[in-house]
Amino acid sequence: MFAKIYFYAWLAIAAIAGLFYVTGNMTVLAISVFGLIAFGMVFMGMMNVLPTILEHEAGETLPAK
Repeated sequence: MFAKIYFYAWLAIAAIAGLFYVTGNMTVLAISVFGLIAFGMVFMGMMNVLPTILEHEAGETLPAK
């Protein structure tokens, strides 16, 4: 579910950046803002992916000593 939302968020940001470029509104300030947004999106993506990679299976138990 989060992967779909993340993908569509990237598509929306890319579409808006493309619209800014086509209309001639892609200034240095706009590029800086899009860079900051992209940095935040990459960080958000890592925060969504890392817990799913690091968690253990629900059925696993520790061996008895």
